[in-house]
Amino acid sequence: MLRRPAGLIALLLPLALAGCGNRTMAEKLLFSWAQALNTHLATDADGNYTYPHSLADIDPLLRITLTFDDPWGTPLRYRRIDDGHYDLVSAGPNATLGDDDDLVIHNGLLEKPAKVYARRPAERGLVAQEAPVGEGSD
Repeated sequence: MLRRPAGLIALLLPLALAGCGNRTMAEKLLFSWAQALNTHLATDADGNYTYPHSLADIDPLLRITLTFDDPWGTPLRYRRIDDGHYDLVSAGPNATLGDDDDLVIHNGLLEKPAKVYARRPAERGLVAQEAPVGEGSD
């Protein structure tokens, strides 16, 4: 008769759930930034309807409750691809950009990192080289 290591499960379960909580918080943060980006796009004072070059360029009132770091303490990476496209990336729990545990928002949609990096292979390296969002990209 096999006994389940109940003590071990009880010890590891909270750790596993804590990781899920941070991932959910990271997704919520990225979607909140996406909403701020879309509001910026719709209210561009110049009437250009383009995404900003940096998240720091967004009106501070639109980003007052948002942080520039993900729940694991790693700076988010924002990359404006062109006037109408962007990627916003959290390095995920392992804090390493360019791998499969990244969270990637492309134009407001959460996408699998492998899909984004396959579409633009150079993106894997470019995202890692981009300045953290608070520092601007210009």
